[in-house]
Amino acid sequence: MQFQADETTSGTTSLLIEGQAVGNAPPFVESSGNVSSRARTAASVSWGPPPWTSTGEAGPAQQTPDLSEVIEEIVGGDDWSPNQWLVLILTGTGERVAESYKGSAAGAPLLHVEYRDACQNPSIWYRDADGDGFGDGADTTQDCAQPVGFVADASDCDDGDNTVYPGAADVCDGVDNDCDTALDEDFTPQATTCGVGVCVGNAGEMSCIDGVVVDTCDPLEGAAASDATCDGVDDDCDGVADQGFGGGSCDTTLLGVCSAGVSTCVAGVPSCEPVTPPAADDAVCNGVDDDCDGAIDEDFPTQATTCGLGVCAGNTGEMSCVGGLVVNTCDPLAGAAASDATCDGFDNDCDGVTDEDFGGGSCTTGLPGVCSAGAMACVAGVSSCEPVTPPAADDAVCDGVDDDCDGAVDEDFPAQATTCGVGECAAAGATTCT
Repeated sequence: MQFQADETTSGTTSLLIEGQAVGNAPPFVESSGNVSSRARTAASVSWGPPPWTSTGEAGPAQQTPDLSEVIEEIVGGDDWSPNQWLVLILTGTGERVAESYKGSAAGAPLLHVEYRDACQNPSIWYRDADGDGFGDGADTTQDCAQPVGFVADASDCDDGDNTVYPGAADVCDGVDNDCDTALDEDFTPQATTCGVGVCVGNAGEMSCIDGVVVDTCDPLEGAAASDATCDGVDDDCDGVADQGFGGGSCDTTLLGVCSAGVSTCVAGVPSCEPVTPPAADDAVCNGVDDDCDGAIDEDFPTQATTCGLGVCAGNTGEMSCVGGLVVNTCDPLAGAAASDATCDGFDNDCDGVTDEDFGGGSCTTGLPGVCSAGAMACVAGVSSCEPVTPPAADDAVCDGVDDDCDGAVDEDFPAQATTCGVGECAAAGATTCT
């Protein structure tokens, strides 16, 4: 029977093809058990279809084995007559999706019946399911002419793989491709080399091991555990020379910051390289020989400065580097007096205040009243005798003192009317300051 693939399917499928054991099969109806309850023929044919890889394909992969025994049992029965219906039933596991008559009449399953003249000596033919020209010795038919999908050679050891047949190249894949019971015996080993550094030129070969091509060349054969020797040679065969060398501290014998070094390997020669390379100059005031010339901070740029107040204003100096510290040599008190006791309008002790140490002694102002007693003061560089007690606004307090320094005493005291006595002694008067 020829099917046409309606979908691509590749899972393992195992089918059993039987006929309904009746000469004129009844039609199918939609009822439970309508197919499974039908009596089956004693004859049956097993079918393990290969993968269906293309939709619409109708070739050997979609063709069942010879069903003649099943068909002959049905048409050979006493109840068979021409133009009657027969039924073929497929059961099993797996999945193959074929076109139906309702889906496509042109692609519906087709029962292929061949009528041949009887021959006296039919040949045995072997199914060639994979189309490689070699048949399966367990799947046979007899006929005088070669049936479609069958061959005369029964030596195929895997009729589901068209790359496996007698005479095929037995490549390295763990499969007996040429059906001689030996695996991969035609694979030809090839010499190989590998490795870098001291391991360069290590030898091996491309071999077939358990169906896998393996290069037996070991790129680390002869390699050292590390590459700590400074010799310009890649001793551990990792493609880098001397990378494990050094790193320890050493003395470069250079001056300044260049003195402290670390051991390095340059082109296979060990050397002590400065941890800190020399600077272009030594202009930073830090007490360190940055340019490794034996002098410290010699390139620090000095700058002229001025300082001071009062008579010290304009004192000069410079910003210098002394012992790794930036120092201003300008003295703001150079030329300053010990005190500022002279009333001359100058800040003689350079503290920012003028004539602050002058005077304070007693003196007579020549003014009347409380303004007579004075103290020496310096105002704008001129000395004078200033009242200790400044004049009041008026002289309204009865205290016997000339409070407003105008030469009169208590003249502004306000008189107030008063009364006193009782009876014949009642009298009027006023308060006065006497």
